[in-house]
Amino acid sequence: MEDKKLNRFINHEIIFPSVYLENFTEKYYTYLIDTYIEQISYGRIIRFKEYANRVLDMEDDEIDEKVFEIINDYIKNVLKYYLKSASYKSAFDLIDGSANVVNKAMSIEQVKKTNKDIDLDVKNKIKDVCEKIIDIIDTLEENQYKKYLAGKNVIYTYIKRNWNGVSILNAQVKEKDIYREFDNYFVKPAILYLNEEKSKFKYTCYTCGSKIKDLKTNLSFVNGMGFDVARKSSHVWNFQNDIGICELCKLIYACMPAGFVYGFDKGIFINSNTSIYALIETNKKLTINMQEEINKNEGSSTYKSIVEAITSRGIEGSKFELADIQVVFYEKEKYVFNMLHKNILELIDNSSEKLKNLKKGCFKENKSYIYLYETTVRQILDNKNMFLWIDKLIRYSITNKADCYYQMGHVLNILEINFEYLKEVGEMGNSKYLIYKMKDSGNDIRVAYYGKGVEHKLLGISHQILNALKTSNTSQFMDVMIRMYMYVKKEIPKEVINCLKTDEEFKVYGYAFLLGLNGSLSEKQENLESKDEN
Repeated sequence: MEDKKLNRFINHEIIFPSVYLENFTEKYYTYLIDTYIEQISYGRIIRFKEYANRVLDMEDDEIDEKVFEIINDYIKNVLKYYLKSASYKSAFDLIDGSANVVNKAMSIEQVKKTNKDIDLDVKNKIKDVCEKIIDIIDTLEENQYKKYLAGKNVIYTYIKRNWNGVSILNAQVKEKDIYREFDNYFVKPAILYLNEEKSKFKYTCYTCGSKIKDLKTNLSFVNGMGFDVARKSSHVWNFQNDIGICELCKLIYACMPAGFVYGFDKGIFINSNTSIYALIETNKKLTINMQEEINKNEGSSTYKSIVEAITSRGIEGSKFELADIQVVFYEKEKYVFNMLHKNILELIDNSSEKLKNLKKGCFKENKSYIYLYETTVRQILDNKNMFLWIDKLIRYSITNKADCYYQMGHVLNILEINFEYLKEVGEMGNSKYLIYKMKDSGNDIRVAYYGKGVEHKLLGISHQILNALKTSNTSQFMDVMIRMYMYVKKEIPKEVINCLKTDEEFKVYGYAFLLGLNGSLSEKQENLESKDEN
C-alpha cells in the first residue's frame, strides 16, 4: 500500500499501509520510553534536576537537614548506583564520549559536615554539588543518552516481561546496538515477508493463517506461551511440529509490551473486544488513569485505573455490550486471565461511590501496606464473595489498631458491596435494610456495655462472634447473643433470630452486628452515616 493516510479501523480489524513499518524501531522504543519515563531509573535520574534547581534558588536559611539528606541519598542511591550498573555500562559503550559524563558523576562526593548543624560552609557545598548534578543531567538528557540508557531500561523492565531469549534479550547476540538488533530481527524480516511471493509456500502461520515458507519462526520466545519445539516435541501433535508463525506475527508479538499498561510491578490489558475502537479507547483511558494515579503516588493505582477504564461512560463498546470482558493481569512474574461477566461489571459500576470511599484505607502487614480498594476490587474481579476479607479487616481492627488506617465504616462499604454481589448470584434477598438494623443492634450492646463500665469485655466477645461466623456455627453465635442480651437485661431483637435462615444471611448480618459492636463513632453519627450511604 502506498498511501500513508490509509489507516482505519473496521470492526475487529486495523488496516494500515506497510510504509508504517519504516522507522518502526525508533517509534517502538520512543513509545515505551515516553510512556514509562516516570517509572524507569533513567527518569528517576533526570527528574532530580528540578529539585536541584530549587535548591540553588533557596535562601541559606531554607537549606536544612532534609535537603542535606535528599542530596546525599540521590548521589549514593540514584546517580552513582545506576550509572555504574551493568545495563548502563553496556549502554554507555554505544555512546561516543560517554566516559566523560560517567567520570564526572563518579567524582561527585556526598556532602559532609563536621558537626550536627548545617552551617554556611555545608550549605555552599550543597549548592556546589547541585550545580555539578545539573551539569551531568544536562548531558544525560541529550538524545543519544536518552535513546540508549532509557532504551536499556525498558528492555529489562518491560519488554522482558513479555518475551525473552532472542534478539536484544539474547546475551550471545553479536549486534550490541539495541536499535539495529531489534530492526534486523523483527522489523526487516516482516517487511521482506510482506513483499514476498507466497503462492508456493506450503506451511500456514499458526496465528493468522497466512502462508509461510517453513516452521523456523515460532512462539518459543513468548513468555508463558511458547516452548522450544526442537527440545519438547511431545508438546505438539504426534511429535510433529506444526507451530510456525509468519514474520509479521513475530513482530506483533514483539509489540506486546506496548499493548499492556504497566504500573511498576503490575501490568494490565483490557480486552474490550466489541470493536478495535473500544479496545483502543478503553486501554488508552487505562493508561491515562494509571499515569495519573502513579503521579499521585497512590498505592492501589492499578485497580483504580481498571475500574475507571472499564466503567468509563462515553467509550463506545467498552461498557456492558458483551456478556464478558477479558482482563489480563501481569503480577508476580506471571500472567493471570480474568473473564469479567456483565453482572460483575455492573456491580463495579454501581459500587463506584462505595469503592471511592476505600481509596485511602490500608493496613500494615509484614512490613507491607495492604490497600482496601485494591484487595476489594481484586476480589470482585476474581468473582469471590468477601467474607474472609471482611473477617480479616475486623480482626485486624480490634487487635492491631496501630497498624490499621481504616474505620468500621470502610468495612461496612465492603459488606454492602458483598451483599450486592451475593444478591446478584442469587444467594441473598432484598433485605439490605437488615444490615443497618443489625449494625444498630450491635451499637446498642456496645453503648450498654460502656454504660456498665465493662467495655473491656467487648474484645473477647467480638472474637467469639468472629469465630462463630467464620465456621458458620449458628449455635455458638446464638449462645453469645443470649449471654450478651441477658447481661444487659434486654430482649433479643427479632432481626438476630431472622438472620439465621441461610449461611450467607447469617454471615452478612452477623458481620453487620460486629461492625456496630466495634464502631468508633457515636450511635447518632453511625445512623447518619448509614442513611448517607443508602
